[in-house]
Amino acid sequence: MSYFPAELAITLDDGRVVTEGFNQAQMAQFTRHRMLARLQDGLPLVHYDGERIEIPAERVVSVDVVLREFAAV
Repeated sequence: MSYFPAELAITLDDGRVVTEGFNQAQMAQFTRHRMLARLQDGLPLVHYDGERIEIPAERVVSVDVVLREFAAV
C-alpha cells in the first residue's frame, strides 16, 4: 500500500494558518471538499485540535492541501 502524507492548511484573514495532518492525500482532499461546501453555504469550518474549534466562514481566506514526501508501506 502506498500513500502520500498530506496537510490541510486553512488560511485565515489575519494571516494565521491552521493545519491538520493526514496520512492519506485522498482523505485530506475529501475533507477539503467538505469544508469548501460548508463555506459555500456560509457555515463555519469545524477543526479539531484536541478540542472542537469552529472557524467562522467569513474568516477563511483559503483551504489547501499540501502533499508531503512519498512514503511506501
